[in-house]
Amino acid sequence: MTISPPAPVVLVSARMPLTATPHLLTRTPHPPGGLVVTLALLRAHWQLLALMLAVALATAVLVTVNRQTRRPCLPVPVPPVPPAPLPSMPVRKRPAAPPPVRETAARRAAETLVATMPTPLWPMALARAVRLLARGDAAREAEVRRRLRLSRTLLTGAAPAETEAVRRAAVDQWSLAFTALRGRDAHTPALLNAFSDTFTHLLATAVSPRDRDSH
Repeated sequence: MTISPPAPVVLVSARMPLTATPHLLTRTPHPPGGLVVTLALLRAHWQLLALMLAVALATAVLVTVNRQTRRPCLPVPVPPVPPAPLPSMPVRKRPAAPPPVRETAARRAAETLVATMPTPLWPMALARAVRLLARGDAAREAEVRRRLRLSRTLLTGAAPAETEAVRRAAVDQWSLAFTALRGRDAHTPALLNAFSDTFTHLLATAVSPRDRDSH
């Protein structure tokens, strides 16, 4: 069979849209390489020009089919690449802040005061504590003295199994009372520390272990 000169051009021009359209409609990929074989049949310059016109025609047909089928131009959708996660910065934990100096001094003074309650040092500690808490107010002195004596009565009269719980409650009570003094005098922490140092020394030197451990 003899093919006339225009026949290769017509075959190549018609091959591209006729083979690409079924693949788009059936959503199947088209293997490359067929056009390279058909190019071997072309011999003249006008044939190449006709082939370029066929490529333009095939492009128009493909774009039209894509729009009609609402498909993207790429035959295989490419998933979006997720952004790389940012490196996490190490979180440094701040060390816990120590309690304020005033509260520490108040707690220590309360513990020392309660420690003197079952000992012979109690009258002296009572007088000093009343002066610290009342600050010269006669009416307040009577109330503070009454409350201190009540705390001592509860502590010395507690059963052995309840002594520790009563002692902790008394320390908490008078720690709050000493802490409330911090707004009255800037020298309050020094006065509380002096009270604690004095009676801690007396408890260690002037009181027998039997009196300290009786309650």
